[in-house]
Amino acid sequence: QRLYVAGDSDFNEAYANVVEREGVSRRLRVAGDDALRAAHAQRVLRQQQFLELVASTRSRLEALYVRDMADAQRAVDKAATFAALQDGYRRLRAGWSGYAGYDAWFDRALNNAHVAGIGTYNRWEPALRELLSQHGGDFKAFHAACAALAKLSDEQRDRALKRLAEQAALRHAVGTSVEPPA
Repeated sequence: QRLYVAGDSDFNEAYANVVEREGVSRRLRVAGDDALRAAHAQRVLRQQQFLELVASTRSRLEALYVRDMADAQRAVDKAATFAALQDGYRRLRAGWSGYAGYDAWFDRALNNAHVAGIGTYNRWEPALRELLSQHGGDFKAFHAACAALAKLSDEQRDRALKRLAEQAALRHAVGTSVEPPA
């Protein structure tokens, strides 16, 4: 564990996930065979699809709770949102060649806490992937930049990460990326 910020699970989990994913990808580029690289790419794609599905649901739930409506209507809309989440997963899973890694998560009665919990582990990943990209894939510079973020107050760190996440969304929208070194 290279970096830890007390009380900031969102940052800590995103940092660990980005370092793990990038480390595995780099190792496989150098020492992996084609089958291992393909399997890893599939795992990353499935994970990203799952996270995007849950994030979309979380956004819809957040919008639902800020709208002015009767409690009964909110309950109906909430149930429809969770039904759409289940339907979305069934569609994803149909294209995953039998992969069932997320079935246990979907096999329970889902609620707001389940959706929010997934967000904790992934909220800042796009921001930190953007930070790595801005440093040209240089892990040493990335770790130094993350250490600088860790020294900021919670509010300052959140603002900086939000800016990075916005830059990541823009980069994704226009389809540009910086490839890290092999």
